[in-house]
Amino acid sequence: MTAFGRRLRRGRRRWSGRRLRTALRWYLHEISGTAAYERHCEWHRRTYPGQPAPTRRDYEAWRRQKREESPVCRCC
Repeated sequence: MTAFGRRLRRGRRRWSGRRLRTALRWYLHEISGTAAYERHCEWHRRTYPGQPAPTRRDYEAWRRQKREESPVCRCC
């Protein structure tokens, strides 16, 4: 085997069970919108300390309203 081939083999990363579960959990967290809600709650706590963060239902209603008010050209 050439030196280049050894480097390629050595540089490969394997997806262990734990790493795969972590990546899958992150992906589903981002796709479901949970991450966006958590980021919004964190921003809300920093910006308006002492006020309760909006519920998930309120956040989704606000987000839906913003999307409808300013439509962006997209396929879906």
